[in-house]
Amino acid sequence: MREVRKFKKHLLLSLYLCGFGFAPMTYASILDYQDLILEGQSLTFNEKYAEAIEKIQFLIEKEPQSPAGYFYLAMVYQARMKDLESDLYEKEFRQNLNKVIELTKPKEEKKTADKWELLFLGNAYGSLAYFQTKRGSWFSGFKLAKKAKGALEKALEQDSLFYEACFGLGSYHYWKSVATKFINWLPFIGDHRQKGIQQLQLASEKAVFFQEPAKMGLMWIYYREKRYPEALELASTLQEKYPESKVPVWAKAFIYYEKYDWKSCLLALDELEERLLRTQKDNYYNFIEVNFLKANCHYNLGHKKICLKICEEILSYSLDKKTAERQKDKLSIIKKLLEKCRD
Repeated sequence: MREVRKFKKHLLLSLYLCGFGFAPMTYASILDYQDLILEGQSLTFNEKYAEAIEKIQFLIEKEPQSPAGYFYLAMVYQARMKDLESDLYEKEFRQNLNKVIELTKPKEEKKTADKWELLFLGNAYGSLAYFQTKRGSWFSGFKLAKKAKGALEKALEQDSLFYEACFGLGSYHYWKSVATKFINWLPFIGDHRQKGIQQLQLASEKAVFFQEPAKMGLMWIYYREKRYPEALELASTLQEKYPESKVPVWAKAFIYYEKYDWKSCLLALDELEERLLRTQKDNYYNFIEVNFLKANCHYNLGHKKICLKICEEILSYSLDKKTAERQKDKLSIIKKLLEKCRD
């Protein structure tokens, strides 16, 4: 009888703790929502942002204690900002990543987080790090990147074949080496670009949720490393899979420009301009990006009259102060190119 009473006491205590939130929260495995997440990711790549948000909101409603939904919602807002070259959705982006951290950081500190929670925590830190460094906040960006690396390495410690973590770690190792290249000869810094590329290649082949982001990342890295055939191959593959995405088309334009293939570059730029006219007709930042390259391509092909016309069009844009400041270097070059065409 004493054992029975003891068992009942423990049972009541457990129920009491559960009722007041002291027991760990549980939620379905992310793999149960694999199709929904991948569909949301595909919609994001295809720039169908409203539909992507609707998909991910459904996941949040079903699993409010899972970090997955908040992370992917932040990624939709991040993709939208990159597409617009704007910080319009910074508030929503930060709120959702902070929610990921709020849900997972206490578990990491108590060493109770599983590999998926560590994955989303690491990538939340990594996404915030990217955003900070892009805005020039290098110190806070590096601090966040270090936290990202730590969380992702813990995930790999739990499962050495957890290829999802290779995306974030590969990005960290490559871009940290690029950012510290002026001191990477030091033994405690090192050049880990190749290690980063190898990790991203693994993710692009074997990850479930981070396979496509890894391919996008590799495409830009191959471009930066002047591995143009590999970059173009990935750009073509991604363009075929996500026909509404402008990202692979931007990549092709930059690659052809670097290869001095002016005609192929112009074809890519014409496609970009047509899409911008349909979807972002008032986004002068992106129109300057496209037409700056077009003007230079036509100049290099000896088409001075066409180049002159494009330069005049760029300089006629009614720019707000922020856009004019961000594009002041290109606008200065365009003015010089205009004078060359007139001469």
